[in-house]
Amino acid sequence: MTDKTRELAGPVTPLQQRAIEIDVAAAFLGVLEARLGERDAREVFAETVVELANQGAARFRERYPEPTLADLWEVWGVLGGDGRLDLHLDELTGTTLRFHVDRCSYADLYRAKGLEAVGVAFSCHRDGPFARAFLPGVGVEQSQTILEGGHRCEFTYTLEGS
Repeated sequence: MTDKTRELAGPVTPLQQRAIEIDVAAAFLGVLEARLGERDAREVFAETVVELANQGAARFRERYPEPTLADLWEVWGVLGGDGRLDLHLDELTGTTLRFHVDRCSYADLYRAKGLEAVGVAFSCHRDGPFARAFLPGVGVEQSQTILEGGHRCEFTYTLEGS
């Protein structure tokens, strides 16, 4: 990890942060479901995840005021650094970023806690909103995820008009 990526990651790794957050998120979702019913609770939870994605992207945008797909790939390196994600770049051009993840420590964390469904909503569903907030105009395709039973996570980001 470079000095720049260490600084972006902060004093707590993203995986440590997620381990702290997931217990709170699961409890919050449980309370919401008891009060609002599952459908409305999931809707509020999804809105909360989008807000968290926007906040996270805003922190990274301070470093990348005019981000590119190459910058987005670098951010994924921060989030997946130190072995948290086994990232593999498939394509990086000015208009397309395509990569896959063979192993995900975040998925391992959620499985160990028995919180796979919450993990999908809390992490996997955060990736698209994060990318769109970080790089406005980017198209997002997340064709499969490990946590949802895929053999790997697959991501394709494209710039509009490409």
